[in-house]
This record gives sequence, structure tokens and C-alpha cells, in this order.
Amino acid sequence: DWNNKSARSCRLSVREEELEFKCKTYEEMVIWARSVKYAAARSFHKFYILGKKIAEGRHSKVYFAHPRNSKIPNVYVVKVIRRTFDLESKERVEREFRIASSLEAHSHIVAAVDVFASTTIVHIVMEHMQGDTLAGMLVEYPVLPEMYARPVLLHMLKGLSYIHGENIVHRDIRPENIFCTGKRFPMELAIGDFGIANVIPDYKVNNNVLTTMTIADLFYIAPEMASGQSYGPAIDMWSVGVVLYRILSGSMPFVGCAGDIMGAVRRCELDTNSAFWTTVSPEATSLVRQLLHIDPFRRITAQAAANHQWFEPQRSLIIRRKLNENHPFRKMLVVAKAFIAVARLSMFASGRSITLRLNKSDRRLYLENSNEDSERGRPRH
Repeated sequence: DWNNKSARSCRLSVREEELEFKCKTYEEMVIWARSVKYAAARSFHKFYILGKKIAEGRHSKVYFAHPRNSKIPNVYVVKVIRRTFDLESKERVEREFRIASSLEAHSHIVAAVDVFASTTIVHIVMEHMQGDTLAGMLVEYPVLPEMYARPVLLHMLKGLSYIHGENIVHRDIRPENIFCTGKRFPMELAIGDFGIANVIPDYKVNNNVLTTMTIADLFYIAPEMASGQSYGPAIDMWSVGVVLYRILSGSMPFVGCAGDIMGAVRRCELDTNSAFWTTVSPEATSLVRQLLHIDPFRRITAQAAANHQWFEPQRSLIIRRKLNENHPFRKMLVVAKAFIAVARLSMFASGRSITLRLNKSDRRLYLENSNEDSERGRPRH
């Protein structure tokens, strides 16, 4: 009764259930009642227009969308999730809805701009990341140089540090769920798709407490999960380690059929001793091993990883200067010198000239190599 100044509660009927809001004052009761009434009347289609479908999964569809008061297309992306009567699916939808509603704006988390929920459908309106996913980038560039791999990993770690601080475990970290603001570096990256994320109670946040989940991708599964043990935020760090291994080497650390992958992960059979890894800096290799540690309690955390020495300024220049004489890049320079010498002789014989053009980084290494040859008394070519 809105006119009853002595009223301290209001009732809300949802299907066959009835909820009662008890307040300290009449004014507080009115605020709650009006807020609930407004929320119940809100509808996605009153505020947004659906655009082209982008993707479709088992439980949801993803579309472009834009506000009704705007004619600019593809302003947002909206995830449309149908609620079902299946208990597991219902719990998953409710978790994603709560997590999307609770996360605050963060530069390395795909922001949920608006959330609508009815008895049958949940609409999660998200910012539109203008670039591709990290998975799409890796199709074009299977291996990333360390100078580009650093910001990719650092942005992932900062996003995970935030959600782990909010007691949220993502449980599906992989390149398909890392979104980019552009198609070329420099760019920002953000973690998205919290479809199978979960929340850990405060008093258990540092322990392995979760026991069940739908496995999204075996390639990124952590040993404790592969062994059927309880787990916690450390599973996300293992997945980050797999991503780092992949972007540095162009291959996955654990391959084969499902049984082979699960067995290799449980034994943590990690190869960082192959010829390729001699081209990777010791700091990067160290971080890979700390992320892919078989013991979740000794695995590096997101915050600690973000402070790893691999991310120190100017580290890339120092590392490249310390490369030994057998480094493949130096061998490539020797071959390039010989090729250029032959080409110049050919051009000279034909009366034409040739100009060697190197970028700043390659030119620096070229000059260093030449200086070293000179100091050793070797003739320059």
C-alpha cells in the first residue's frame, strides 16, 4: 500500500514464488519497490536492436547490437542465453549472469555494458572489441616475437589478477576467449566469455575447492583437473602457461588424442630443451616453467607473474645482445652477407647497383656482428 506511511515491506510475486522485502523505513521501502518495478519492466528490445549473428554455441548465440537511439551499427555485442529447466544449465546461466553483473570496468576484461534477464532469456550486452581474437591473430602469425608476446601475456595476467581478486575462476582461458582492440600492434587485449566461470567463497579463495566443470578444451586443462582433484584459481595460470608456450613456439606443449593429452598433462611432460627454445630468452623460458608447474600451490600467481623479470623495461634489447654465436639469427646474418656479396658482384657486372635496407633492430645486430668480426681480426664481407 503506497499510501500507508507505516508500511515497511513489499511483496514480489514471481511465478509461484513470493518474495518479501523488509525495510527499516517507509522511504527505503518505496525506493526498493520502485526499483524492482522498473527492473521488471526493462526489456532488451526496448533499448537495443539486434544485428547480424556472429557465433552460436550449445547454450547461446552472439549478435551485433546497437542502441535504438543510435543509427551506428555494431556498437555492441550481445550474448543471448536461453534459460532451460535442466538444473546444470540453469546454474550455469545464473552464474554467468551474476558474474557479468558484478564485474566492474577493467581495461583487460571485456565489459558487460548492460544485463537483462527474463524468465526465459538472458541478454548480456558487451563492448565490441574491434580486433580479432588472439586465436585469429595466431592463424596469421603462429609465432610471436617476445617483444609482441610480452604485452599479450601482460594484459592477460592483469585481467586474471583482477578477477582472481574478486574470487572468480575463469576456467576457460584460451586464445579464442582473448579479444583484441585492433588487428595490429600496439593493441589492448581483454579476457571475455565467462560462460563456465565460477565464484569461490572468501574463506576458501587460496585453496583448491571446485570439483566439477564442463571441460571446454583439453589442450589447456590443468593437471589437478585432469586428475579429477579439486582445484582453484591456479588452473587459469596453467592455461596461461599453455598460451605462452604456444605463442612463443608455434606449437602446443601437449598433443595427441584425448588420452595422450590427459596423461602427458598429469605427468607434466614439458619440453623446453629442443633446438627452438635456444632462441627464446631464459627469462621467458623460466616464466613458462613457473606457469606450467605441476603443483598448483607452487604455480606462480597472476599478480606475481605480472611482476616477473621478463617484463622489465629494455629486457628485450639486453637479451638479444647476449645471444651466443650459434644463435640462428646470427647464422642468418652470415648467410645474408654472403648472398648480398654475390648479388653485388652480379649487379656490378651488369652495370647496376644494389642497396641493402635493414630495419633498426636488424641493422644494430648486423653492425654488432661486423664489429665483433673486426675485433677478432676477421675480414668483413
